[in-house]
Amino acid sequence: MLKMKIIYLLIFLLVAVSVHAQNSLLWEISGNGLKSKSYLYGTIHIQDKRVFQFSDSLMPRFNACSVFAGELLLQDNDPMELMKIMFMPGDTTLKMLLNKHDYKLVEEYSKKHLGSMSGMIDRIKPLFTSTMITETSMKKDEPYSLDEYFQRLAKEKNMTVMGIETMEEQMKALDRISLKEQAQLLVEGIKEEQKNADTTEVEKLILVYLSQNLDSIQRYYISDQSLSDEFNKSIIIERNHKMAERIDTLIKRRPAFIGVGAGHLPGQEGVIALLKQKGYTVKVVTAPFNKNNIVNLTEASEGGWIKYEPVGETFKVLIPSTPTIGHDSVGSGNVTWAMCPDSSGHGFYMITHFNVPNQVAQQQTDHYYNELINKLTKNKNSKLIYKMPIEQKGVKGMEAEIKLMLGQVMRLRIFLYNGKAIQLAVAGSKDAVSSANSEKFFNSFSF
Repeated sequence: MLKMKIIYLLIFLLVAVSVHAQNSLLWEISGNGLKSKSYLYGTIHIQDKRVFQFSDSLMPRFNACSVFAGELLLQDNDPMELMKIMFMPGDTTLKMLLNKHDYKLVEEYSKKHLGSMSGMIDRIKPLFTSTMITETSMKKDEPYSLDEYFQRLAKEKNMTVMGIETMEEQMKALDRISLKEQAQLLVEGIKEEQKNADTTEVEKLILVYLSQNLDSIQRYYISDQSLSDEFNKSIIIERNHKMAERIDTLIKRRPAFIGVGAGHLPGQEGVIALLKQKGYTVKVVTAPFNKNNIVNLTEASEGGWIKYEPVGETFKVLIPSTPTIGHDSVGSGNVTWAMCPDSSGHGFYMITHFNVPNQVAQQQTDHYYNELINKLTKNKNSKLIYKMPIEQKGVKGMEAEIKLMLGQVMRLRIFLYNGKAIQLAVAGSKDAVSSANSEKFFNSFSF
């Protein structure tokens, strides 16, 4: 996937170098004489609805600022100027850059996927063709990309809107990749798309972004590719330094919400580190996504059951059908749940998981299990039938059975693992919670 990943990099501007970061895309900037805090947010330049599922942490910070600064002023670019930038210089054509076989490959693929726009491929820079082709495989649930959404929202709120870079600056950085290399990237990208007709790489990229883990974003891009020094310097390092300089100037004047491609944040020469070098305190604002539908769901071989693997978590379990997935805020915590009916129709299955305080996870495990179970039996129509300690896959937990109203029963298992509480439950008739399907559900759970 070497060549295709580089194309994704150029589309999303999501690449990183040597990084150790917490799981958040939202960072607070303070200190160094600032009168008001500013905020830095890692964006992704797409229209998939999942990247718009913000936590409650984000909008209050956005609203506290008087300026929104994105990478570019997206709505102010002159279409005619953009067209000039897109075209190759002089009389250069794509046909000059490729052999006959590769040119025919690009030509036929473009006709199939770009329609009337395919007539431009011979004259526009190959990276723009790569971008257009890749975008055909992306979901466009929202009318605007995430960056443009923030920009439009800021204008609605009468905030000052500005760009950290200009289009000309970004294009100069891209132009340092030779046209010959761009053309080769285009050919290799098409060949990879033909081998992998589905959108697994696009989907993988989005899921990595949704994990909010800057380490994961970094690993995704550098795990199987080595970018040239010139590429790394032009596309990443020099731009990071320029962004940090301009952010420094901006936030000294007014509090700003700054949205740039998430890959610009981490690394020894990432924007976060560069701002710290300038004397600012830059710290995480916990901002987990609303994780509705952000899971890996794959059909398992065991009788058509589904493998449920939440993104960013450390466990998996088999369930009998595709679940309904939800996300709620409870107190200061964020709870994700997934629920589906038993195929027999006599019960349902539920998985709940959420963060727990470190001191609880390390020192008060049994007490915490009992506290959770007691909460479930507070209702006068509920009664604890039994509870007992268990161990599964080397992790100690608690199992309980609770009588509910109308003769229904709930059987559950609770585990604390890596700072998370994970609760599995089957509810329904007495027969349903002790059925072979129930046993299959509980026993399939692993870390």
